[in-house]
Amino acid sequence: MTIAVNNLAAPGCALPVLTFTVADQSCCFPVEQVVRIIEMVTITPLPAAPEGIEGIINLHGQPVPVLDLRWRFGLPRQAYGLSTSIILVEINDTGQLIGIIVDAVEDVLHLVQEEEYVRNALEPDDRIAEANQQITWLKGIVTTEGRMVLILEVGALLSYQEQYQLRQILAHNIQFMF
Repeated sequence: MTIAVNNLAAPGCALPVLTFTVADQSCCFPVEQVVRIIEMVTITPLPAAPEGIEGIINLHGQPVPVLDLRWRFGLPRQAYGLSTSIILVEINDTGQLIGIIVDAVEDVLHLVQEEEYVRNALEPDDRIAEANQQITWLKGIVTTEGRMVLILEVGALLSYQEQYQLRQILAHNIQFMF
């Protein structure tokens, strides 16, 4: 499916995004940042981790921090079930991985910038610009098939301070073994 959107893809080029749900809200990440989707696995608590980090998982011998997206959205946590997934994404240019817990993975959509379809994208106004300063992880919103899909900025899900804190915790845990 192709959805037109403004300022996310070069004119005439499609931006593939992975869609998923969190508390019945559809969201998406650019596919280029998604490394893998895995089923829920055992999460090991990580002492002194930033709030919202559930802990770490073992990915081929490497510790990967895991963030519950419900926490980032300000929603109550929920017991993980059979459809609960972890989306492994790169959050910065260094290739740092983080797992994002979502309720369910949906589909891949292709967002395209075309002027005649700008009505499908939410145009920024003063209220959105103000909210965007507080919610840096929300890149935009598109509508498709009668539903709104939040476009999330993967690198902004954790602040620079939270990312630094995680790197420090993992770096000082040299003898960490699964």
